[in-house]
Amino acid sequence: MSNARLVSALRWLAIAFAAIGVAGFGLVPIESILRDWSSDDSFYYAQVARRFANGEGSTFDGVEPTNGYHALWMLLQVPLHWLIHEREGALRAIKMIEVLLALASFLLLQNAIRRAAMHPAVAAIVLVLLARTPLLYQGIETGLLLTVVAGTFVALQWHCDRPGCTSWWALASLLLLLPLARLEAAALVPFVACYAAVATVPGGSRRLAAAAKMLVVPGLGLGSYALVNHFAIGSAVPISGIVKGFWSHGRGNPPTWQGLISHLGVLLGSGQVRDGLLWGGIAVMGAALARGVGTRISAAQRAGLAFLIGLSLLHAARLLWFGWTTAPPFGSYAHYWIQSRLLRYFVLIALTGLVLAWFVRRNSWLVVAGACGLLAWAVIAMAFSVRNFVAAARDSTPDWEIASRRGAAWLDANLHEPVGSFDAGVLGYFSTAPVSNWDGLISSPAYVAAVVAGDGDHAAWRSGRRVLANVVPVATQDIAAWLRWKWCLQRPPVGRFELIHVDTDCTPVIDGELMQFRVYRWLAP
Repeated sequence: MSNARLVSALRWLAIAFAAIGVAGFGLVPIESILRDWSSDDSFYYAQVARRFANGEGSTFDGVEPTNGYHALWMLLQVPLHWLIHEREGALRAIKMIEVLLALASFLLLQNAIRRAAMHPAVAAIVLVLLARTPLLYQGIETGLLLTVVAGTFVALQWHCDRPGCTSWWALASLLLLLPLARLEAAALVPFVACYAAVATVPGGSRRLAAAAKMLVVPGLGLGSYALVNHFAIGSAVPISGIVKGFWSHGRGNPPTWQGLISHLGVLLGSGQVRDGLLWGGIAVMGAALARGVGTRISAAQRAGLAFLIGLSLLHAARLLWFGWTTAPPFGSYAHYWIQSRLLRYFVLIALTGLVLAWFVRRNSWLVVAGACGLLAWAVIAMAFSVRNFVAAARDSTPDWEIASRRGAAWLDANLHEPVGSFDAGVLGYFSTAPVSNWDGLISSPAYVAAVVAGDGDHAAWRSGRRVLANVVPVATQDIAAWLRWKWCLQRPPVGRFELIHVDTDCTPVIDGELMQFRVYRWLAP
């Protein structure tokens, strides 16, 4: 099988799989989408986008402004809510967009592999595994981030291979989109810009000027973004990063070098951090080995290896940040999970490509046999994915999201007042009541500041909400103790709590623990 035919077969396989996914999300029960293809956090984006589309501004509950999200994924959903006013229909459309983003990532990464002069057979298994990653379809920013990362990968190769005005604008624009897709990805921007300058411009001073020129577009864009945030809500950066670093896991502790030293061993043992550093290091060694044995590497190949090194440096920066803030690593956190997969897969591609270049002729029987075998494996893997999709659609087991949706229906039928919730995504999206998030991820800067200062319960009740609605562990009988833990309080919360509703018909099991949707009313002391 020739290279061109294998590439064409892979493309049509990906397009067929995407078409099945788009059609499937239009037909499966909404309960399956909630349980198997969504997370509670994903509805923070959907709800803010819905309110934004309705002209209410950047707000989750319709009362207080918020910027606790990564802007690009939220803004991409706004047109869907302009066109589709029915909430379940908009949710289906979001799922279809995620499938199309996965297809775009697949095609972009295949283009990057072609530009790096790697045999397509080497990449088949990698791309199929990546397309089947569940986190790409969970309603969070991961799928869009992967598409932007893949586009940046291709744009860097293009610019290094054939520098020009068009390639410059393409790369600069994608460098602007990277941090808007995920704020931490801003660490990649100066690295990519500097490498593009070094690879395409001779002379030290000219390279410095070229790097500065490349950073003009992302710099102006991010500066404008920070100014809008500052004047709109008084915070220059999304508060979700502040909350996760200093409240949810850091318990308000300031960064310290002692924390870095004491937590470094634990951090190095974290799976995703360790994998990222390991594969990034292998990428560096592979590049050095290729140069040492005299293997000719094209500009596109060098750009690809440089991008891998940049991703590994981002991993290293994340490791140091978690240690410095004395916060444990998010072992399965979506952005870094995908990032580690990218490193692992593409280092595998690069190393296998080097082996092929040294020991195997391009059209030998070994390569042809491997190409046919990998393509057959890809077809089988996609078939199993479709089977799993159908099986998940038929499953009727309730989970957190389904319990929250039923809770939203109960709130609309029985209560007509503001509600607070720690897991407010699904509840806020499907309920007509103004639901505030008390976990801090999508809350106003004033509320987050109060929580970080240890005044979370007072801030919640001052906001006018006297009702707490949440899916909670059945074993949790003392709601005051549970709230104290959620708010990281040094003392019991004020007031007392009256249980006014328990949903006994929907008791999902989360991480081996039985849960219930409960509603409490707060009574002043």
